[in-house]
Amino acid sequence: MNLQDIYESWEQDSKFERDLLTEETIKIPRLHSKYLRMLSEARLRLKKYESDYKKLFRLKHEYYRGDLDKDTLKKMGWEQNPLKILRQDLDMYIQQDEDIIELSTRISLQKEKISLIESVMQQINNRGYQIKSIIDWERFKEGLN
Repeated sequence: MNLQDIYESWEQDSKFERDLLTEETIKIPRLHSKYLRMLSEARLRLKKYESDYKKLFRLKHEYYRGDLDKDTLKKMGWEQNPLKILRQDLDMYIQQDEDIIELSTRISLQKEKISLIESVMQQINNRGYQIKSIIDWERFKEGLN
C-alpha cells in the first residue's frame, strides 16, 4: 500500500454522518482494526528494509574496499571495483551508491507511511470524543442539559 492509497482510504473513512452518530460510534473499532493492521504491516516492512540496509551497507563497504570475493560479486551482479578508495573516503562512496540511495529512500518513505497511519490512528482514537461532543452540543441546543 502506497501513501496515496492510505490518503484515499482515510479520506473515505474519515467522513461520518452527523445524523447517524450511533452507527458511526459502532464503526470506530472496525476502523481502528483496519489501520492497526496497516500500521503493523508498515512497521514490519520498515524493519525488513532496515535489516536489508545493514546487509547492503556491509556488502558495499567490502565492495568499495575491494574485499568481495568473485562468487559474491557474481551473485550480486556487480563488477570488481576498479577504484582505489582511501579509508577516509569510503563512507562518501557508500552513501552516494545508487543501491544505498534507493534503499534509504524506501526507508524514508516507509517511515512517512508509519507517521501517516499513526496520525490516522490518533484521529480514530479521538473520534469517540468528537461524537460525544456533538451529542452534548445537540442536547444543549435542545435544552436537555
